[in-house]
Amino acid sequence: MVDAVLSYHADPLTCGVTKFSQQLAKRLEVPWMTFEDGADMRDPEDWNCPLLSMKPSEFTPGLDYIFGGERFDLFLHERTPWTVNYLRDARRVFAASGAIAEQVRPQRRDVIPAWCPSLVEAQPREPITVLSFGMAHKLRADLYATLKEKLDATGEPYVVYVSAALHDGTSFSDAAQSFETLRQLFGPHFVFLGTLSDEAMVDRLRTCTYVAAFFEHGLRENNTSVMAAIEAGASVLTNWDTDTPSILRVITHPFPEVPLPHVFRRTTLRNRYGWDMLVELIRNG
Repeated sequence: MVDAVLSYHADPLTCGVTKFSQQLAKRLEVPWMTFEDGADMRDPEDWNCPLLSMKPSEFTPGLDYIFGGERFDLFLHERTPWTVNYLRDARRVFAASGAIAEQVRPQRRDVIPAWCPSLVEAQPREPITVLSFGMAHKLRADLYATLKEKLDATGEPYVVYVSAALHDGTSFSDAAQSFETLRQLFGPHFVFLGTLSDEAMVDRLRTCTYVAAFFEHGLRENNTSVMAAIEAGASVLTNWDTDTPSILRVITHPFPEVPLPHVFRRTTLRNRYGWDMLVELIRNG
């Protein structure tokens, strides 16, 4: 069991490996210290197995091999010729990437490929924001139900905003049942914006995660709401059919077939290369 993390430099503001090592120690719930501090404290009672987090090219030339004969694990951020002693004596060797693992494999066939997660600790979980707008009497409640399933499946906080305009000869009371369906469907995640002005709509389009534009049959080149969303640089989720122009297929995301693209990337990264998985690998790998 790793019971300390050691790295060479002391200042996390000027060394990424040090910052990584400190955050790893924090998540492993063990002390962090520098190699020099660790060498000064080397005593069988100090620890059973420290993890040496190393980028050898940052070391002072001629630095002696100071951990010979001791039990330690190695997290290697690069491969250099003079790491041979560390590779030989380490209990386990983790490589910071698959490419480094392949470089190390001739010396250590049991090398464990790993990774380095984000070092930005203050990451507020901003909610996914979905904006939908158009004529009030044309809301597709069935596709919103599918949208809710996809949003819930991400495990991320989200808000669905709906702005609706009135067609000549209709009133909000004509669409009241659709709005009530959305309120019941999304609960506290649903916000009705009323009828936004063009200026307010552009401001929303620039900041939302997605625009949801659902049509009776499929997207057409005369659907001005989608044109406005694309002009503003928004990511559009919309339904296609055989009459949807090919160029609009290139610049929109087919719904409900496609995974939510932004969330899919973020969730995949967190699940595959996040801190939780790395800590699990080091504790049990």
